[in-house]
Amino acid sequence: MSDFVRLADEHTNRIGFRNLGVPHTEVDRRIGMMARLCHEQYRLACEKARWADKTPQYVLHLEGLRRLFGETATFILVLRHPLDSAYSIWERGWQFEHSYETPIENTCHYVAKAMRAEWRFIEQHPDSAFVLFYDELVREPQSTLQRLFAFLGEPWCQRVLSYNQVKHDFGTEDPIVKGAVGFFQSFENWRAWSPSRSALAEEIMEDVMRRFGYDMDDALSCYASGSGLKVLRQADGSRR
Repeated sequence: MSDFVRLADEHTNRIGFRNLGVPHTEVDRRIGMMARLCHEQYRLACEKARWADKTPQYVLHLEGLRRLFGETATFILVLRHPLDSAYSIWERGWQFEHSYETPIENTCHYVAKAMRAEWRFIEQHPDSAFVLFYDELVREPQSTLQRLFAFLGEPWCQRVLSYNQVKHDFGTEDPIVKGAVGFFQSFENWRAWSPSRSALAEEIMEDVMRRFGYDMDDALSCYASGSGLKVLRQADGSRR
């Protein structure tokens, strides 16, 4: 999907569409139609009512995706402690940023950039975004997912709580989560970093940690007490 966003954003491509007689105001809609085609075909083949694309890297293309798919598109944003997010990516050896000298710097800068993008999108499009807090999902999965289902306009399905008993498509993280059963808490894994790495990570992500209300001193309680999260949770409650 991000390639379609880049296709729409490239100035020379828009000139090409114009030369083919496609009005400037129609370019995004036409590219959006191409972008959803494969998903729609697969949805129909699987006899499903709707489709979803879970690709974390799309967080840097939220505005572009909204342009392509229009106001009817729904975005589910999962928020987790930035240090835990960074540690999870770093531990797996994944690299989504390559501008800095070390893997931990690249990872932390990527997470910070992604969370800034999430914050902007939530502020600008509150009715299109459902904010799902990781800590709430693993602690209270049923009530959290019931709010999500209500937002999506879907009837509640108890089977989602037994996701491990249902057949799924194979995804990038399946080797890690395929054997998972139920909802388990995974907090403060970043404490396995050395003190110097932890200090570096906090320095790089300080602004997003402060904005979302996270800290390093009490990583469990801050999920519910951070000022930034309070604002988001109150807005989330008022909309849903």
